[in-house]
Amino acid sequence: MRKGHLVRFTKVSLLLLAGWWVAGRLLCVREVHWEGSAPISFEACLKVESSLIGQPLWSVSSQSVKELLKGEIVDRVTVQKALPFRVVIRADGPDLVGCLSNGETALLVDRNGKVWQEVPVWATHLPTLILPSDPNRVPILNGLAAVLEQFARENLSVRCASLNSWGELTVGLEEGVWVRFGGPAFFREKIKLVRAVLDKGLLQQWEVLDVSVPAAVTGWLAKSGKVTGSKIVNE
Repeated sequence: MRKGHLVRFTKVSLLLLAGWWVAGRLLCVREVHWEGSAPISFEACLKVESSLIGQPLWSVSSQSVKELLKGEIVDRVTVQKALPFRVVIRADGPDLVGCLSNGETALLVDRNGKVWQEVPVWATHLPTLILPSDPNRVPILNGLAAVLEQFARENLSVRCASLNSWGELTVGLEEGVWVRFGGPAFFREKIKLVRAVLDKGLLQQWEVLDVSVPAAVTGWLAKSGKVTGSKIVNE
């Protein structure tokens, strides 16, 4: 009797093992699809795909894929599995605010103050940030992120943003002009005013627009560090 139980147990075990092996062969990864906004390198994509192809579908997880993407600018990874053999990876990058100057390189930083990667200055479209030496930069970066979003809504591309210890902001725009915003008072109105001044062609490259004084907006033409002219563009 005991021998019969042992034989039946052995047969069931072999059947389960064979079923697991067949399922693993049939339900294995054969296709990898990518989604998301993270700037993943081609080499990293190949590394992930070569690691996943042939693996059982159930063995692939978001955490295992994120480990394979270590070193890339990836904040969030989710994996969806589509039977019988497809894996869809969504990799999203962090909410980068800009880059901190580090000589000829730049440190990519997000709104939580985390430094992600060091890249050449010319290799990023993000604005260069010049910030006060405050150990807690998170509130500053969150505020700058909100400010840059307002610029984007007015189709203004910021190349450099400088904030001093008194909270006064100066930005360099892609058009080659600089704008002194001063403090945060009437900030939305100031941005709209800058947009209007640019649309009317009242500023040329290397001019500096000062909107820090609510009573009047003045523009100075600065060359070689000297003010060579001035004009009232709005009152």
